[in-house]
Amino acid sequence: MQVALSGFQPGTLLGLKVLTLTGQTVYKGTTPAPAANGSLRIPQQLKPGVYLLQATDQASTSTTRFVVQ
Repeated sequence: MQVALSGFQPGTLLGLKVLTLTGQTVYKGTTPAPAANGSLRIPQQLKPGVYLLQATDQASTSTTRFVVQ
């Protein structure tokens, strides 16, 4: 599963959480931020549905909505 993510300094360590729309955490981990306009690989197999990816570094948090088909 690949999810586009931008707005973080490349290489910065990010805390990641994938949540369902009801707020249940289905994945939690860390990864380096991708290069500008890059994407992250989520190693978890997710059921079809709508999810939120929450990425956090020391200064900010970004939330991205994505769909698994």
